[in-house]
Amino acid sequence: MKVIHLISGGDSGGAKTHVLSLLQHLNQTITAQLVCFRDGPFAEEARQMGIPTMICGGNNVFRTRRKLAAYIREGGYEIIHCHGSRANMIGAMLRKVTGLPVVTTVHSDYRLDYMGRPLSHLTFGTINALALRRLDYRIGVSDAMVDLLISRGFPADRFYTIYNGIDFTPPPTQGDRLEYLRSLGADVDENSVVVGIAARMNPVKDMATLVRGFAAGHAKCPRLRLLIAGDGPEKDKLTALAAELGVERQVCFAGWISGGMDRFYSALDINALTSLSETFPYALTEGARFHLATVSTAVGGIPYLIDQDVNGYLFQPGDWQALGNDLAALGNDDELRRRLGEKLYEKASTQFSIQKTVSTQLQIYASILRRHRRRSSARDGVVICGAYGRGNAGDDAILEAILQEMRSIDPDMPITVLSKDPRSTRLTYRVRAVHRSNFLAWHTAMWNSRLYINGGGSLIQDVTSRRSLWFYLANIRAAKRAGNRVQMYGCGIGPVTRESHRSLAAKIINKYVDVITLREPDSLEELRAMGVTEPEVLLTADPALILQKAPDDETDSVLLRAGIPPHGNYLCFALRRWKGFEEKAPLFGAAAEYAYRTYGLTPVFVAVEKHLDPGAGQLAARGLTIPHYFLDDAGGAGTIIGALSRMQAVVSMRLHALIFAAGQGIPLAGVVYDPKVSAFLRYIGQEQFVDLAELTGQNLCAMIDQCVAQAAHPEAQAAAVRNLQAMEQKNVEVALKGFRGHLFEESIQSMVYEARPDERADLEKQAALHGVELSVTDAVPTLENASLAAGCIGVSILGQGCIDAALLDAYHALGIRYLSTRTIGYDHIDLDHARSIGLRVCSASYAPNGVAAFTVMMILMCLRHYKQALWRGQVNDFSLTGLQGREMKDLTIGIIGTGRIGAQVARNLSGFGCRILAYDLRHNPAVEPQVTYVDFDTLLAQSDVITLHMPLLDSNRHIINRESIAKMRDGVVIVNCSRGELADIEALIEGIETGKIGALGMDTVEGDEGIIHADHRVDILPNRNWFYLHQFHNVIMTQHMAFYTDAAVSSMVDCGIGGICQMAAGESCPTELTGPVQ
Repeated sequence: MKVIHLISGGDSGGAKTHVLSLLQHLNQTITAQLVCFRDGPFAEEARQMGIPTMICGGNNVFRTRRKLAAYIREGGYEIIHCHGSRANMIGAMLRKVTGLPVVTTVHSDYRLDYMGRPLSHLTFGTINALALRRLDYRIGVSDAMVDLLISRGFPADRFYTIYNGIDFTPPPTQGDRLEYLRSLGADVDENSVVVGIAARMNPVKDMATLVRGFAAGHAKCPRLRLLIAGDGPEKDKLTALAAELGVERQVCFAGWISGGMDRFYSALDINALTSLSETFPYALTEGARFHLATVSTAVGGIPYLIDQDVNGYLFQPGDWQALGNDLAALGNDDELRRRLGEKLYEKASTQFSIQKTVSTQLQIYASILRRHRRRSSARDGVVICGAYGRGNAGDDAILEAILQEMRSIDPDMPITVLSKDPRSTRLTYRVRAVHRSNFLAWHTAMWNSRLYINGGGSLIQDVTSRRSLWFYLANIRAAKRAGNRVQMYGCGIGPVTRESHRSLAAKIINKYVDVITLREPDSLEELRAMGVTEPEVLLTADPALILQKAPDDETDSVLLRAGIPPHGNYLCFALRRWKGFEEKAPLFGAAAEYAYRTYGLTPVFVAVEKHLDPGAGQLAARGLTIPHYFLDDAGGAGTIIGALSRMQAVVSMRLHALIFAAGQGIPLAGVVYDPKVSAFLRYIGQEQFVDLAELTGQNLCAMIDQCVAQAAHPEAQAAAVRNLQAMEQKNVEVALKGFRGHLFEESIQSMVYEARPDERADLEKQAALHGVELSVTDAVPTLENASLAAGCIGVSILGQGCIDAALLDAYHALGIRYLSTRTIGYDHIDLDHARSIGLRVCSASYAPNGVAAFTVMMILMCLRHYKQALWRGQVNDFSLTGLQGREMKDLTIGIIGTGRIGAQVARNLSGFGCRILAYDLRHNPAVEPQVTYVDFDTLLAQSDVITLHMPLLDSNRHIINRESIAKMRDGVVIVNCSRGELADIEALIEGIETGKIGALGMDTVEGDEGIIHADHRVDILPNRNWFYLHQFHNVIMTQHMAFYTDAAVSSMVDCGIGGICQMAAGESCPTELTGPVQ
C-alpha cells in the first residue's frame, strides 16, 4: 500500500506530533510519503526520523497540483491523505485529476482556526471549510470531533475516528525528584503532592480556573503544590491571581521545559487540564504513561479516555469548585491517587498507544480502498424503518443490532434510517438518517436501495397509536412499489384490536411483504389469525439478543455517576407507566422492602426509556425506608446490559430489560402490560410472570423468591437464550438473500494464508470453480500482515497462526466477514470472539481413511520397533537384539473418541483380530459391532495400545496426564494422530523415562507450533521438551502428516474456499463453527 501525505510544513503542537509519529511507524508496514509545502523545522525533523520527505513549495496552487498529480501517478500511490487547510485545498484539487480517494485528518475545529487573524480566517478559513466538504473521507482525532462535524451537516457515513497514540515503553529512571522540582523553583518537600500542567498560557487553556481550583484544594489539603510548565500571554495575569488567592509560594511558573517532558511528568503526582476546548490532548496520555492520577475538563475526546470516578475525575469547564474538591480528595488519599493512576495507565496503554493508532490507521486505509473500489450500482443498500430516535433503549438496541448485522453482510453497505430524531441517530450510529416526516428524503432513499427493513419491535399494532400502524403499513407499500425487497425483521405482531386494522394490515402484508422473521411464536399465531398467508414466515428471535455488554470500566462509570457502587447485591426494577400502574406502584416498593430485608438485595430502579420511565421508578420507590438507587440514564444498550449484568435478579415490565438480562444469565420476573412480554418469557421457557392487572404483593414476592432460588441454577435459562441467539441469525440470513445477486455478481475476493506448494493447483481449481479471486501467500497470519486481506470478504488459513481476538478484530475492521481454516482442528481460533463480532468461521472436512490408515501404521511401527530397525539398517547393523515385536491379535486396543476417524480406525483394526475397547461421551452405533464401549478408567487399565481421536476442547486438554498414565498397563503404547495438547508432554517424558510407557507414536505433540511443516535444519529451536522426547529410541514422531494425502489436501482446499463462498451466499455450510445451531 502506498499513501501520500500532504501537509503545510509549518505545523506544531499535537498535529505535528501526530503526523510525525504516525508516519514513522506506518513506514514499517507500508509506504507513507510526506509532502511539505515548505521546508523548515517540521520537514527537517521528519527527515531525521527516517520519514521519506519531499518539498513542494511555491504559491501557485495550479502548478503544485500538476506537479503532485504527475508525482502521484509515477509513484503508484493509492490514497491521498491531507493534514491542514492548505493540504485540504490541494487534495480537493487532486481528487478528480488523479481519481484517487482523498482523506483528511481533522486535528482541530476548522471554525476556530485563524482566530485572532480576521483576514486569514476569512480567506484560508473559508477555503478550508469548502475544501473539507469536497473530500471523500474525514478522520477525526476524537469521537467528539467527529460528532461536531456530523452535527454541521457532513455525511455521517464518511467518517473515521483515530486517537492520538503515544509509545508506552516504560521510561528510564528520571533521577532525584525533589532536586528536579526545586531546580524549577518549586517549594516542595518529601510530603508534597505536586499537581502539574504542561500547556501554553492562553485563554483556551483557562489556567485561571486551574489556579482558583488549586487554591480551593490547597485550603483543604496543604500538601498540594502546583507546577505550571509553559508560557504565554496570560502569565502575568495568572501570577497576580495566585498572589491574590494567597498561593503564590505554592504555585511555581516553570516556563517551557527543555530536554523532553519525561522528567517533568515523572515528578508529578497529579496531572491536570482545564481547557475550554480540546480534541484529544497528548498531555493526558503522556501523564498516563507515568501512572498519574488525572483531573480534567470533560471536553472533546477526553471523556473517551477518562471514566469518571473509575480512572480519573472530570469537571465542567470553569467549575473551579469541583476542581478544588477533586484535587483535595487526591491530595489527601495516597491510595486513591495510586489506584486511579494505575487504572488510567491500563486503559491508555491498551487503547491509546501508538501501536493502536497505527493499526487503526491501516484499517482505515483498507476500508477506504475497499469502498473506493466498490462496484457502483443504481440501487444499493438498505432503508431501515422503526420506532427509532425516541429515547427508548429497547428500540434503539434493535436498530444497533440490525446495523451490526447489515454490516456483517457488507461493511460498506449504504444504510438510511428513518428516525424521529435523525440528528441523534446520525451521531450515535454514523449512518444516513432522515426524519420520518421527510417524505421526499425517505422516498428518494427507497428508490435507490435494494432492501427495505421494517425494523424489529411491535410496529404492527394499534394499542399505542393508530397513526403509527398506518405509517408503517404505508411505508411498506411505498418501499415495495419503489422496487425494494421488503423484510419485516425479527419483529413482534400485535395486538391489532380493530377489525378494520386487522383487515388492512393483512392486505398490505400479503401484497407487499416478501418475508417476515418473527421474534416469538405468539406473533406467528397473530399473523395467522389476521389472515396473513402470502409472505414467507420464519420464527427467529429479537435482534437485540446479539448485543454485548460494554467494558466493565464504562459500566462502572455509569453506575458511579448515578451514585451506585459498581459491585453490590442488587435487585433491578425496570418499570413504565401504563394503565393501572399508579394503583400497583406501591406493590413494587413493598417488594423492594421484602427483598432487602429477606435477601439483602438493594433495589435499583432502572429507566429503559429515559424520558418516560424515571417517573415510574420514583412512584414505586415513594416512601421506601431502605437504601435504594435510581439509574435514570444508563447510556446506550451496551452500558444498560452491563448495568443489568450486575444485578442478582430483574423484575421488569420493559421487554428489552428482560431480553438484556436474559442474555447475561440474570434471573427474571416479568410484569406483563403487553402480550409481547409474556410471549418472550414463554419463548425462553420462563413461566415467571404475571399480568399487571393481576399483580399482588404476594405473587410479586413469590417471583422474587423464585429468582433468588434460580440464581443458583441458571443453566436452563442460559441454554434457552443461547438457542435463541443462534436462531436470531436467521434474520440476517434472510436479509442476505436480498443482496446475494448484487454482492456476488463479481467474484468474491479472499485472502489465502499459509498456502503450501502442494495446495496451489487445488486453489486454482477452486478459484475457477467458484468464481473466486484469490490472493495467496505462504505467510502465517499475524497482526502485522492482516492488511494483506484488505478488500477481501474472506480469509482462509491453516493451523500455524494464533487467530486471537486482536487479529479477529483487525480482520473484521478490514471488512472480513468469513474465515475458513483448512484443518479439521480449530483450537487456534477464538471462536467465542468471532461469534461476538459476527465473523463466521468454518473448518475443513475430509474422508477419515488417510488418518485412520496412518494410525494403524503408527501402531504397527511402535509394536515392531521400526525406529530402531531403521536406525540400525542405516549403519549396516542388521542384528535382531531388542527388536522382537508383538502381534495385534493378542492385544487389546483402546480407542478414545469414536467420531469419523476413530470409527474408521476401529473398522481397520477389526481385521487384525484384536480386542477393541472404546470410550466416547456419545456412543457411535455404526461401530458398536467392532468395539466394546467402556468407561475411561476401564479403557486405561485394560488396553495394551491407546490411540486418541478427539477434537481439542478445554474439557479434554491434557486428558493424557500423570494421573491417567498411572492407571495404564506397564509398557503401554500411546498413539496420537489427533491434537498434540491432548497429552501433557511432561507426563509423556516421565512415562518414557520410567518405562511405564513402552512406546509412543506421535504425529502431533504439544508445543509443535512453529516447528512442524518447515525446514529447521540450521535453526536453533526453543522447545526443549519436544526435542528431548524426539530422541528416545522408542518414540516415533512425525511432522503432523497423518492427514497428508492427495485426496485430503484437495478436500481441505475445497472446504476452505467453498466454505467461504457458501457462507457468503447465505447457503448452509456443513462445517460452519459459528452459525446457527443445525
